Amino acid sequence: MTNIVLKSVGENKVKIIKIVREATGMGLKEAKEIVDSVAEGSEYTITDIPKEMAQGIIDNLISEGAFAVGESIGIDWGNTESEGNMDEAVADVKEKMTYQPKVLAEEVSDLDRQATMDVLIEVGKIAKEAEGYNSEIVEISRKINSEQIEAEKLRKQLSGKALGIIGGATAIMAIIGLAGGNILMAVILGGMAYFISRTFVIPSDLSKHEEENNAKADAYISQNVEPLRKRLDEVYALANNLNEGGKVTWAMDVVGKDMFYSACIDDLYNLIKSRRADSLKEALNKYDDQQHKVHMEEMQRAIQNASEVAAAESVKQTAYSADIAKSAHQTAVASKATAFHTRQTARNTRRFR
Repeated sequence: MTNIVLKSVGENKVKIIKIVREATGMGLKEAKEIVDSVAEGSEYTITDIPKEMAQGIIDNLISEGAFAVGESIGIDWGNTESEGNMDEAVADVKEKMTYQPKVLAEEVSDLDRQATMDVLIEVGKIAKEAEGYNSEIVEISRKINSEQIEAEKLRKQLSGKALGIIGGATAIMAIIGLAGGNILMAVILGGMAYFISRTFVIPSDLSKHEEENNAKADAYISQNVEPLRKRLDEVYALANNLNEGGKVTWAMDVVGKDMFYSACIDDLYNLIKSRRADSLKEALNKYDDQQHKVHMEEMQRAIQNASEVAAAESVKQTAYSADIAKSAHQTAVASKATAFHTRQTARNTRRFR
């Protein structure tokens, strides 16, 4: 059996909730609370998952942007005949599996500048290794899905004879339609022949060549999918060893779970290397200040853009108002002129009378 530790959920929380529900049988509310809790910085362990199912669940979580690892449970200690032998076996396994850092996470804040940089180099290597495994898992899983789709196409592949019958029937009926000089009738007859012939020909052809098609698909899977599955198992094992050995836990404890990304760790390293910070704590605070500054600058740009749009719109409205005022003035002048001419006409009319 295997435990699955969900360490982060990424941005696609809805799909992560669905995966958690499917893996645990939980209700929507309970699964959502767990995912929200992990998103806020905690971890959640899905316990007692069959080993053959665990890799698929972890794969699904990682493909949706989460970070999850498997933890094997139940160690076969062999035939230890005494308590002393048991203790030796436990110590031997711990020595092989447990990562022994040169500096404990809680002691990093007391290190000098160079020692802190050395620790960040080690943390960065661990982060890059974990990211590399996760990226490879996602990529291999994508390739496996793609190759399996191709294999399924081979299972449903029509013979040349079947394709000839369908194509021939379609062409003959289309020609009959064209013979009457009616293109629309040719399209209708050809379409009817295509769908009718498919209805009868495809099931019969697939049944007849089922064994042959399955053999081709199985050979394709053996050649293209099985090597990918083997490599996927290897990468899962490497990722699990990285986590179970304690490296990831130590690295996360050093920089914090939210900062356990190689790009962030590089930024922390560069802050100390450039002497803008002398300790990890200072570097973390500087990094937060930088991120806050970037956020404020983005907000300022958004406000400025909105102001520019509003100003441009105001200019348009002002110009529009000016055009309206000018038009109104011209209308008033024209009305006065019309009134003047009307009075003159009336006066001249009375004079002639």
